[in-house]
This record gives sequence, C-alpha cells and structure tokens, in this order.
Amino acid sequence: MRSIHLVTICAVWLLATACPTQAASVSDSVTFTSRDQALFGAKQGQEEAGKTITLGSLPLFHDARGPVTDGEIYRLEQPIPVEAAQAIWQRAIDACRTRITRTQRVRVTLPVVGSVSRSCRGSVTPTQAQCISGGSINPRLSATCCIHGGTYPNCTNRLGPDTATVSTSALTFNVGAGIGPRPTTGTDRPYDIGLVATMTSDITVGLEGVLELDPGTLDVVYPTTFHVVTDTETEVAGGVFTVFATHVPGRPELTSEYPNISLALNTYTQANVRLDLDYAAIDYSNGNQIRSTFMVDAYSTADDPAADDQGRIITPIFEAKAGIGAGLQVLVNTDVAIGGVEAQLLDPIDPFVLPLEFTYDVTNPPEAAPFCDVFPRPDCNTNPPVSTDIVEMLFRTPLLDTPAVAGFNGGTDFTGVAGADVPIEQARNQLLADGSVRNTTVTGKRDALESSLEAVGGDLTKLTISDGLVDTDLIRLGVDIDGSLSGFGLPPGGLDVQLPPQLPETFFIPQLRGKRLLEVEANLIDLDAVDYLYFDQELIFRPNLAIELVFDKPVMVRVAGSGEDFALIVPNDDNEYVQKLEVSADGWSAVEVIQPADGVQITPRYTIAGNVFENNLDWLVNSGIQGTVGQLNVGGVVATLIAPIFTGISGAESLNFALGQFAPSFDEPIRIPAHEEFNVGGFGDPISGTTISVAIGAPAPTATGSPLVAGTFTPTLTPTPIPPTATPIVILERADANCDLSLTAADLPALLSTVGDQQGPCGSSDINDDGTVDALDVDLLIQLMFE
Repeated sequence: MRSIHLVTICAVWLLATACPTQAASVSDSVTFTSRDQALFGAKQGQEEAGKTITLGSLPLFHDARGPVTDGEIYRLEQPIPVEAAQAIWQRAIDACRTRITRTQRVRVTLPVVGSVSRSCRGSVTPTQAQCISGGSINPRLSATCCIHGGTYPNCTNRLGPDTATVSTSALTFNVGAGIGPRPTTGTDRPYDIGLVATMTSDITVGLEGVLELDPGTLDVVYPTTFHVVTDTETEVAGGVFTVFATHVPGRPELTSEYPNISLALNTYTQANVRLDLDYAAIDYSNGNQIRSTFMVDAYSTADDPAADDQGRIITPIFEAKAGIGAGLQVLVNTDVAIGGVEAQLLDPIDPFVLPLEFTYDVTNPPEAAPFCDVFPRPDCNTNPPVSTDIVEMLFRTPLLDTPAVAGFNGGTDFTGVAGADVPIEQARNQLLADGSVRNTTVTGKRDALESSLEAVGGDLTKLTISDGLVDTDLIRLGVDIDGSLSGFGLPPGGLDVQLPPQLPETFFIPQLRGKRLLEVEANLIDLDAVDYLYFDQELIFRPNLAIELVFDKPVMVRVAGSGEDFALIVPNDDNEYVQKLEVSADGWSAVEVIQPADGVQITPRYTIAGNVFENNLDWLVNSGIQGTVGQLNVGGVVATLIAPIFTGISGAESLNFALGQFAPSFDEPIRIPAHEEFNVGGFGDPISGTTISVAIGAPAPTATGSPLVAGTFTPTLTPTPIPPTATPIVILERADANCDLSLTAADLPALLSTVGDQQGPCGSSDINDDGTVDALDVDLLIQLMFE
C-alpha cells in the first residue's frame, strides 16, 4: 500500500513545523464492523441463504394420463302422462298470469301540454288466452306519465306536479312465445340422463442427490482513517473554496467460516391430478332438463406449503452432514427406510479436525466385506490379506475458510524466478490499492514435486506425499494403471497388505477400535490416472466508502474539476444539506463550494453502505497422470501409535512416504463458475465525524503576472522564505512532483512517495535544492499550493 502519501495535509505540515492557518482539516479514525453475515447473500427477503447443488436426478416412476373418461350420458324419450302434462301446463299458465309492470317512452296527450312524447308506467295482468297465444298485447289502460320530462319515476319538477294519469293503448306488454292449449293426451319428451367422470393426472417419483452448503459466516472489520481538508479556512462571501477527501485503510479483516456440507439422497414426488364430472338428469317437479359440469377435486404438489420451487415434495432417505459445530451426522428417514430412528455416527457437539475423508478402494481380488475402514465388523476378517488396488476413490470435506488456515495446501504457482521455474506459494490475502480486500482459497498446480525436492535434503521425516490431494478437493477418483494390468497376468507395481488381528469395537482405547494391527501399501512404481472435482474460491470486498458532507445551511456546490455549473443543494427528508462524495484509498476526491454570506460549517458523515461483496466459488474438473516411486503407506494400529512421532501431528493415523513423485500432467481444468454479488449489511453506519468550519475572510490581494501553472489550485507568488539560490520559476518546476507539467493537489502524494530520495522520479521533488527530499520540501510545496 502507498499509505505514506495519503496522510492528511495537516499531518504533513506537522513534519516540519506546526499546522498553518491557511486550511482547515480533520482526521477521523473509523472502524466499520459487520459479523455473522451469509456467504451467499440474502435471497427473496430471507435473512440468510445457502447454496444447493443438484448432483443428479433419476426418475423411477412416471405416469401421465388424461384426459381419461368413464361413464356415459344417454338420450332417451321420457313418456309424460296426460295428468302430468296438464299439471305442468297449469303451472305455466299461473306463472304467466302474474301482473306485468312496464315503463316505456310513448306518445300521449297531457292536459295543458297537449300531445307529447313522455315516459309512462302501467301494469296489466294477461288473460289466459293471451298466455296461450303469446306475443305482444296493447290494452287501453290508465298509465302514469311524466308531465315535464325525465324518466319515470324520476320525473322533472317544473312549477307544478310531476306526473299525470292518462288513458293510453301505446304501452306494449310481451308475454313470451305462448304456452299453447291445454294438453288432452300424454306425450314423449327427449331427455339427457347419465354421468361422465374425466380424470387427468401427471405423477413423477424419483431419486435425487443433493449437495448443500449452509450460509456459513462472513465477518468484515474495516478500519480506516478519513481525511477531510479544505484549501482554506477563510473565504470571502461568494468566493470558491474546495473540500478534499480520501481515506487510508488500516488492517482490514475479511474472514469466512467454512459452511457445513450436507450430502443427501432424497425422493421427490411431483403430481397434478384433477377430476371433473358431467351430470345430466330430469327435474320431475317441473319437467326441466338438468345438465351440469363441475370440478370434483384437484390436487397439485405445487400447492403444498412444503413444496420446493419446482413444485415437488422432497422426502429425505439418507443425509450425511459434516462441519464445525455439526460434527458428523448420518440421518436415515424412518418413513422411507426401516425403523424410524435417527442414527448419528458422531454427536453434533463432538470436535473433530477438517477435512473429513472417506476412502474406498476396489481391489484385486475384491474385498468380501467392503467399507471396513468406515464400518468395521467381524466379516472384515474375510477380506484377502494381500491385494492390488485397481480403483481408489476419495470423498472429503474441502477447506474453504478464509484467510486460509496455516498449512493450507492449495498447490503452487510455478512462477519463473531468476530464469528457473520453482514453486512459489500463492498470495492468499491482499489489500488492493483501491482499498478493496481479497481473500482466496485458490488451487494452483498439484504440488506433486514437493516430495522430490524434500528428498534432496534427506529429511525422511518430511518425505511424505499427499498423492496429489489439495485442501479444496471434494472428490478424487484414481484408476491404478499398473494394478489394473495385473488382472491380465502382468506383475503389479505394488501390493496392499492387511495383517490381523482386528481389534474389537469395544477396545478400551477409542482411537484403536476396529483397526487391524498393520496395513501397508507398498509401491515400487505406481502409475495412476486421476480425476479431480475441486473448488476455487475468491472473496472480494469492495468498501466503496463515501463521505456525506452535511452543511449547516444551503450552499452552491459542484464536483471539482468537472466544469459544470454550481447547483444549490436541496434539503433532504431530514432537512439536511448533504453532498455525497465517493472516496478511495488511491486518490483524492473533491467538491467546490461557493462561500455563503456568513460562512459555513461542514460535518462529515462516513458510510460503507455502498459496499459490494463478491463470492466467486468455481467448480473445477481436471484429469492427469501421476507416478510415484518407492512409496510406503503405513496404516493400522502401528501407524496410529507412531505417526505423531514422524509427522508431529496429533491424531495422524497413517504414514505415507515416497522417494519421489512425478508431477501429474494436467490440461486447463473445466471450470464451472458460480458468482454471487451482493451488499453486506450490519455495519450500523453512517458514522458522524468532526465538524470543520470555513469562516468569512477578507478579500485576497490580486496576484501580479500571469498564472504559471493550471489546475485545481492557482498559486500566486507572495513573499515567502525561499532559499536565495532558487527563483520562483525554478521552484515551481521542481514542485512538479508527479511530472505532469502543472502544480496541482496531485503533486502532494507524489512528493510524499519520494521522501528520502535525492530528487524524485523526474528530478522535480527536491524543491529547495538541498540535495534530498524531506519535510522542508513538503512544507514548501504546501505553501506554494495554498498561497
């Protein structure tokens, strides 16, 4: 970090004398702290979110039917007796002969008004003959009509009564199509009768393997010192002064805790079922046809509150969970499997050391009782005592904590140094020039060469190999080429030997329970084709710090150097006059302010709310060829007892030695990127700083001559103690510390970066020409900038 050139201007002046009165400045040390945030951000209103990766899905049953119908609706001629027909006819006549009321606009003759068109209302009861014949009837009757206009009954009132009753035959009454004469014989009528059920269904049941990472934890502690400086502490009303701001980071902490990992085997059910009915019948009370279609029932797993985002019901069969604080847990679902009990291999609070590893080897001859290294049992004694490896499988919990733990082996970058390619440890934790923090657990080349390098010194205690494993590996699959060829009669390059006895599970020393006395893997030459599934993780925190300059009154401001017009700051919801200023660790930000009539006070407020956190967790798949010479891998009771003596690691259960190992030959891995970018909360900002003031000052004397430099500042040559051997022109040329042919605020950090040098990058930093760049040159530069 170039922190030396980012101190406050006031602090720079203190290198030589005392802080001068030409400028106002403040330095506020602030620490932004946020703990226990989620590594993968918050999703859809959640407080935290993990990550779910589907490893594979296998449909076991799928049935899609529909529409499937059952039943029938029949058409039949239903006989109706004469008595029933006459009863139905009479009910129809009675219904028709109810009073009918009609409102209609007709032409009528009204008293005084004469013949006019008006809205009238009248009522009539149809006769039986009219109901039989049907149609319209126009009887002469008394109707009530509006006199002055409007629509009955809301007539217009104009200097007299609203309505009048007159005799008219203009109202029309309709009794329908007509019922017809009274029946004298029975009849047949066609009816639909029956029931049809229609069902549609789509049901899928399957198995699914899922890898879940819980949210983990992210802690950010970001200490920094903010510097806010004005180019003057007094300014005339209407004059312009500039406010500069930057920050200098301290030692930021970006730490993440390894997420617990769950590997689950689930069943899933996705179903959509619907049943509809079409129903036809006779209403014998009135002879009408009944016909109805309706939905009886519908079910969809998507409507279940427990359904996932794909509308499926997930039922776990088996789940293995490992992580700090979780121990190692194995859960068997009793509803699906047998018995209904939760089985735990380790109590959740038991401590253990990550990574956890599970290995399984396919051997020749094959093991009669597999998985004995995980589930020791009496039938393990039936395994062949001498065998050859054909396939080696390893599953492990990768280390993804940041900063990377001590001893983290993430491979190496083979960077050319002095013309030779040697393994160089990768940079894991960096504070970047702009103030961002970067932590990684990134995998480089497989450090298979390390054992050969250690062998040169003859230090057998370090002559160990990891078979190409690195701490971010999740799965490793190796095919033993020479072991596989032994199945065709060729001599194997190595052998596995397992010597009895096997200690019982009740043995009084827990670490030795279920182990054989000695397990040895010896390889004169071992040639493996290996595949890896592993992670690269990069965490970047960009603070994007900002300063809110809170003025105590309305002011006109603009971004310094923008050339834009000054704009009046409008008060916000809290009636504050705020100008936001983005600040960085690798440069100054500034605004120009027009001085109000009675001066102004400025209170800086510091915020990290605009931060951005990037979690780049990439899956990588790679393959290669690995060769090992003179390998001896010792396990069992003997190795458990003596391994700490050789390795210095408490709890080590095996010793793996080799004379040398050939580096695997790798192409570039297949990379499956997973990128998360979100805002980290919980900092509790903004944080108020110290108030500074710019008071009203007297008008400055007019400068003589023309400006010698251009930029944010326009220095004038007022009498100042300057070494007699230097002229003003020469001094200004030497003050150009950043070599841009102008005197601006940018020269100050450039000058500070060359303190102790003789001249600076372009011979322009030794302002007083005394042979070295020191505090006197800094003081002189500041005087030139602000006079």
